[in-house]
Amino acid sequence: MSKEVELMAAYLASRSEIKGKKAFQKLAYLAKCIGYPLKAEYRMYLYGPFSQEVAAELDQILARDILRTDDNGISMKEGSLSHHIIQENGELLRKYSSILHNLSELFGNKSPKQLELLVTAHFVSQTLKDHYGITDRNEVIEAIVKAKHPKFSREEIESAYSEIHVLLGQTDTKIN
Repeated sequence: MSKEVELMAAYLASRSEIKGKKAFQKLAYLAKCIGYPLKAEYRMYLYGPFSQEVAAELDQILARDILRTDDNGISMKEGSLSHHIIQENGELLRKYSSILHNLSELFGNKSPKQLELLVTAHFVSQTLKDHYGITDRNEVIEAIVKAKHPKFSREEIESAYSEIHVLLGQTDTKIN
């Protein structure tokens, strides 16, 4: 199991509840985008970018009681090993504390649905840029609309596209 994923989970849960597995997936994706050392690979899935590696690690984190589900069975909070994981990984936390803090502050209060749209907007934008050299806002928006409409309106998609670039620009780290 990756100590980076364990630490991220324990740190985020120490700041506030994590609003489910989908939210955790999206937060892990964003962490990687702003420079946190996750080795996970992402591919587009029904609810946006998804990593099988992160899903498997989250299952282990829950099984080990680093996180535990809340009474609602969806949200996750600190488990009995959370504080131990944070203490055990003090050097890693010192190195990446600003990234984890920014992640929590900028995205920790977003709903799973908001995170889904923000992360999808970034993933599609980055994929088009990296693989096809497409950076035109209108072309990118059209691709996101194809992926997410009718679940999200065009206006929501345009807003999310702008918001994610502004939010990631606030982190003072390299956007992958």
